[in-house]
Amino acid sequence: MELTFQPATPAELATAVAIARAASASPYSHWDADYPNEAILAEDIARGELYLLREDGVPRAMISILDEALECNLVSFPWPEKRERTCMLARLGIVPEAQGRGLAAETMRLAADAARARGFTAARLLASQDNPVTNHIYQKLGYHPCGHARLWDEEDFVGYELPLG
Repeated sequence: MELTFQPATPAELATAVAIARAASASPYSHWDADYPNEAILAEDIARGELYLLREDGVPRAMISILDEALECNLVSFPWPEKRERTCMLARLGIVPEAQGRGLAAETMRLAADAARARGFTAARLLASQDNPVTNHIYQKLGYHPCGHARLWDEEDFVGYELPLG
């Protein structure tokens, strides 16, 4: 099995949307037809922030590595401190047929490596408090819980941070 991890190209927008729709059917998913939508994923691709994990050339997962400086106005999470060059890892999606084989953890490891290579010194992410699978993966990978918050008036999230230095 050969894994590759690279930024998605504009020609791969339909692939990213298909991964998002497939992942939305997974247990614990709070994604729907509105999130992440084609416009959000197209913007991530245009900024070079959406990455695809391929297994033997077949796209199996996606994740966005967002510059927190550009995202901070969109999400008001009570992070304990402001950091220089912090990224937000968002929109992690694994196609259902590839779940349970460690690809989420591998995608997270590769995303941290890519973020480090882009000059970020810390990675942050939000996880639904009621998703035991992702919370376990993030903690196992060394992400430290930094607080809790109800966001978008409907869901409780845990904020995690991983130093990349």
